[in-house]
Amino acid sequence: MKVRVLHITNSVSPQSGGVAEAIRLITNGLVEDSGIECVESEILTFDNELYPETTEKFISKISNIGTDIRIWGFSCKLNSWFDENISRFNIIVIHGIWLYHSYGAFKYWIKYLRDTSNVKLFVMPHGMLDPWFQTEPKRKYKAIRNEIYWRFIENNVINKSDGILFTCEREKELAKLTFKNYNPTKEYVLGLGVKKAAFNILSKEELFKSLSIDFNGKYFLFLGRIDFKKGVDILIKAYNKFLTDQSLLDVFPKLIIAGPGLDTPYGKEVLNIVASNDILKANVFFTGMLSGDLKWNIIQHSEAFVLSSYQENFGIAVVEALSCGVPVIISNQVNIYTEILTGNAGLVTENSIEKISESLQTLSSKGETDLMNYKSNALKCFNKYYDVSVVSKAYKNFFLDLY
Repeated sequence: MKVRVLHITNSVSPQSGGVAEAIRLITNGLVEDSGIECVESEILTFDNELYPETTEKFISKISNIGTDIRIWGFSCKLNSWFDENISRFNIIVIHGIWLYHSYGAFKYWIKYLRDTSNVKLFVMPHGMLDPWFQTEPKRKYKAIRNEIYWRFIENNVINKSDGILFTCEREKELAKLTFKNYNPTKEYVLGLGVKKAAFNILSKEELFKSLSIDFNGKYFLFLGRIDFKKGVDILIKAYNKFLTDQSLLDVFPKLIIAGPGLDTPYGKEVLNIVASNDILKANVFFTGMLSGDLKWNIIQHSEAFVLSSYQENFGIAVVEALSCGVPVIISNQVNIYTEILTGNAGLVTENSIEKISESLQTLSSKGETDLMNYKSNALKCFNKYYDVSVVSKAYKNFFLDLY
């Protein structure tokens, strides 16, 4: 039997965050693993426009219906799209919550499909049920909004669907702590897989020349959105402490920060931290957003990938680093930290200036043998938990077993 899965999301734009990339990894992986004879995926998005540079990265068909109310993502076209197309699908997976795509799809399923068809509905929250979003002081008003929205709308979506899908065990456990009346029908941990990239390998000298960076030595790497949640300011301050504790600055790794968001208020704050400190100015480099060969080479050549997030549901960039055999230094708020510890693929720390600085020092003081072990373990960890061929089989078997 061929199973057809409809994945529904607010947006597939890379600027919308990690949900879009997770959908790409899941749907592409299903096609590459099982082909169209077993599981066929299609994506419905509320984007007003689909750009070739986005859609060309997806193997599965993408349909977009646009939005009429941007702040909530409401679209009056959803029901008519369902009326015309839903007969082609066996399973609906809602990716992400708190917006109309979640409520609208659930409402249609409850009214027209749950009791009269064999169409299953699942919700994949992608970390949006993490308690951090309700307890972080900077999110006070959003937390109040979410509490009200949960009571009247989102708890029904979560509790009355056929089940909730999680990317890791810790995400599942944390979801239970956030709201009262959390009682989903079933919970499943299916994981998230990354395809090991094939890219043109550049020498470090060629790489730095392409990025207009004037040095050719060792470096730590942060790659991701320049966002408060990622703890970039904490990382830079920890790196400054790490440097000022050293007597020979030229011997120790530089810090490269790669990713979009430098033009935001938080990004400008980060730039100011570096600009106001002579030691940091000489040792911290910003590249902006990188993709393709430049992205993979800057990961490949790094001493370690560092992510000091306050909250991170999965950490796709962490897994990409592991796929290159690069050890990682991550905070214990990155939900896959237990796998990193189990696999001895890097260091796990609190996301404080003191502790991150200690971790940078620990890794930089390791001998060549220890570093090679970390690199070997990083690749083993990737192959065991996060290789797309392994994870895609879990999704394929899950969908097929429903029928």
